[in-house]
Amino acid sequence: MEGQSINITEQKLKELQQIIPDCFTEGKLDWEKLRVFFGEQIEFKNERYHLSWAGKIDSYRLLQTPTYKTLKPCREESINFDETENVFIEGDNLEVLKTLQKAYFGKIKMIYIDPPYNTGNDFIYKDDFSETLAGYRKKVGDVDEEGNVTKAGLFKNTKENGQYHSNWLNMMLPRLFLARNLLRDDGVIFISIDDNEVHNLRLLMDEIFGEENFVGNISIINNLKGRSDDKFFATCNEYLLVYGKNINELKIKGFQLKEEEIEDEYIYQDKFGKYKLTGFRKTGKGWRREDRPYMYYPILEKNVQFYSIEDTEYNQIYDKKSNKFVDDFVGNLKTKYEKLGYNVYLPLDSNGNKGRWRWGFQEYKKRINDIALNSNNTPSVKERPYLEDGSIRKKLYKTTWYKGEYDTGSAATYLNKVFNKDLTVFENPKSIVFINDILKISTSNNDLILDFFAGSGTTAHAVMELNKEDGGNRKWILVQLPEPTDPESEAYKAGYKTIADIAKERIRRAAKKIQEEIKEDQK
Repeated sequence: MEGQSINITEQKLKELQQIIPDCFTEGKLDWEKLRVFFGEQIEFKNERYHLSWAGKIDSYRLLQTPTYKTLKPCREESINFDETENVFIEGDNLEVLKTLQKAYFGKIKMIYIDPPYNTGNDFIYKDDFSETLAGYRKKVGDVDEEGNVTKAGLFKNTKENGQYHSNWLNMMLPRLFLARNLLRDDGVIFISIDDNEVHNLRLLMDEIFGEENFVGNISIINNLKGRSDDKFFATCNEYLLVYGKNINELKIKGFQLKEEEIEDEYIYQDKFGKYKLTGFRKTGKGWRREDRPYMYYPILEKNVQFYSIEDTEYNQIYDKKSNKFVDDFVGNLKTKYEKLGYNVYLPLDSNGNKGRWRWGFQEYKKRINDIALNSNNTPSVKERPYLEDGSIRKKLYKTTWYKGEYDTGSAATYLNKVFNKDLTVFENPKSIVFINDILKISTSNNDLILDFFAGSGTTAHAVMELNKEDGGNRKWILVQLPEPTDPESEAYKAGYKTIADIAKERIRRAAKKIQEEIKEDQK
């Protein structure tokens, strides 16, 4: 076999980076981070690009502390307990995530969370499990002088707090780390966030998941009118941050083209049907010829028909032993074929920089009839709206999403209808349409979905709705702290003493309604 042998050290480092990406800095193993990962209390000496905050080392220690708690089944509150694989867990999500490690390690396909945004007016978790429950509750202020529960396991993180961002990061780090363990290799996590912490969350996710596993940062338009109480700009969006467990294994589905889009975009036609032209030269990430050496080669055209060079000629373009391109040979090929009356094209950008084609040489030969010149005489691919199996081509989602149903007001109205009450059951719930769209692009029929900041239970509801729509058998795990509702709120007065109570009742009602609809459709 030709070529260099495998660099064993480099290969092992790549494998280690997939296991503990947080111990790498800009692609290199960081020995000081590795020591911190294993619980050492050290003072960083080397200058580096990194995210640091008060309490970070303690957060690593916290996630490494084992839990001895177990989950207690509540049959009296369950629906079809012995058969369903859906699980709603009421408790602190850090302890629950630790408990789930043994049974669900590497089994979750998709995680969606909507954590506290750290606006200065919301509550975040206060983690210290070395204390007794009574002492812990008293310290964080979730019991009053008479011992009544106020905010279980939470404290208000105001902007006047000197460690305002640090407190939030200390809450998020151990939970996200444990969440990553639960994902399959092809798994993906979606996190809703706004401007208060999107910058810190991006850096934190780069550390825990590895910046190479960043998938996208989507702007979600969920209030088209904008917030009227903002000072300079009326905010109409928040963000959806997306990371894969291993981006090389991850697949994100596109959306199916509509007939009117086909008419508008696929304006050319040949004997095989409609098509549009897409540049054959690779652009964007990985465009250089060094990125994919075997995708750099000349292609030939004469009388609007494309041809290929010989295999023996192709094999001399790149020297595998020296890992170098033989540019003199390519120049001679160009001269040879131009003398024979061919136009010779190389994947060069407008500045003459050497790039690569979208296909390898053998794929080009196989699909040579799908190459044509566009109006600028540039080689392009004939992209057709229908695939070989007759299905309609999928199109990539863009990084800005908007639907009227994403609006938080519409989501609240929908939730009130679920409860058959003309009252505000839950402030600012997530849209079921929004979560449904996330599920559609990231999951298949039998996948397992986790949401450990469950809120009103939108994720469970969306999973059940999508299963009804496409006949799927997706399962969900939801985790919600029994956070007390405000005694003055309409939800509390209606009998829902905690956020978990709201979520459980929503799931019961949604499941019942969906089952009734399925039975009605089967008649």
